[in-house]
Amino acid sequence: MKYSARTKRVTGRAAGAWGVHSEAVRLREAGHDIIMLTVGDPDQAPPEKLIEATVAALWAHQTGYAQIIGTQQLRELIAARYQRRTGQPCIADNVTVVPRAQGGLYCALQCLAGPGDEVIVPEPIYATYEAVIGASGAEMVIVPLVSERGFHPDLDALGAAITPRTRLIWINSPHNPTGAVFTAEEIAAIAALCRDHDLWLLSDEVYEDLAFARPHVSAWSLPDMADRTVVVSSLSKSHAVPGFRFGWIIGPPALQGHLFNLLLCMIY
Repeated sequence: MKYSARTKRVTGRAAGAWGVHSEAVRLREAGHDIIMLTVGDPDQAPPEKLIEATVAALWAHQTGYAQIIGTQQLRELIAARYQRRTGQPCIADNVTVVPRAQGGLYCALQCLAGPGDEVIVPEPIYATYEAVIGASGAEMVIVPLVSERGFHPDLDALGAAITPRTRLIWINSPHNPTGAVFTAEEIAAIAALCRDHDLWLLSDEVYEDLAFARPHVSAWSLPDMADRTVVVSSLSKSHAVPGFRFGWIIGPPALQGHLFNLLLCMIY
């Protein structure tokens, strides 16, 4: 039987890394003393209030279908959090709740890029990025993050990588796997490139609450960028619940309609 070429296209160069993870899990389940350095699975307990609220929701039989983009109340709470943290306006229409941050990144690329487009990404990258870009049909263009710069972005190199086919610049800060936290000046300069070349700025901020050497700066905090900025995050790292698969996308209200159409066929 024949299969679609799509699932071959989305494997990415890092697909083999999951084999290492699977072997580590197998050895641990077999009783070996294994230190897991493969996936970002927090080893601390979730907040007690989160556990209590989850149990209460289950006892209240809140187990039915959720609204496709999340309830109004939940989206308002997430929006208020971003407005409080960034100082920039954020309302429920800017927020779409998605099944995990990884799902948010996938949905964002499906909505923002397609065949023939280019996506600029500073490398090293999280293992799934190449596959997510491949699934959209776009081409990944890498710009190295080098140790001599502390793995901070080379703004000249980013600018030089832009072509007429470029659709967006995808950043990740705090950065996985290097741990670099991009400065406010660096993020503002990347935003300026996006404005000058009419590009989207996609920011993966799932590690936003794990910045210690310097404060995390959200791309949503930049003025005059709300119409071209998309932020993806989740509770996985901040609340130690990666198994909840709970994430969200912050973006312009017009994006929400495109996400609704995509999520309708993904989760219902």
